[in-house]
Amino acid sequence: MTSGKTLGRALDLGAEAVIVRCTNCFNVKRFTAAQARKNWPQGITFEELKKRTRCRCGRHASQAAPLWPMRARGGSELQQLVPKEWGRLPGS
Repeated sequence: MTSGKTLGRALDLGAEAVIVRCTNCFNVKRFTAAQARKNWPQGITFEELKKRTRCRCGRHASQAAPLWPMRARGGSELQQLVPKEWGRLPGS
């Protein structure tokens, strides 16, 4: 298993997909785990991934993040199930 917040580590911890967003044209592209493993090296960080990915409008992607499985918690709306090993806060 790779260290840090890399694509390979996110997929190893159970991420279902990778989401790449463009805030210029509001385009969102979802790559399944199999597509992500095929398209990018496993040691790439999400910061590097968004710099490498281009949108249909021609600009670089604005955001790239793992998509975690969803869970229901007793009648409330669905929430992402982020593993503790990944960290709870976006900046951690």
